[in-house]
Amino acid sequence: VKDSEGKIVHISWQLTSLPPGDATTISHIWVPKMADTYLVETYVWDHFLGGLPLSEMKQKSTIVN
Repeated sequence: VKDSEGKIVHISWQLTSLPPGDATTISHIWVPKMADTYLVETYVWDHFLGGLPLSEMKQKSTIVN
């Protein structure tokens, strides 16, 4: 998660394993400490340490008042 200045304010990861062709839903709770506009970026990799991307990076902007 990045703030409106592009500074990373939160980072986390989840590990899971799926057979080829399967899908899953993953969720995460993060509570911001202050009002701002945040950019959430999501990545899917084939393994945790420097793997290959399995999908495009997804971005979602959210405004916290």
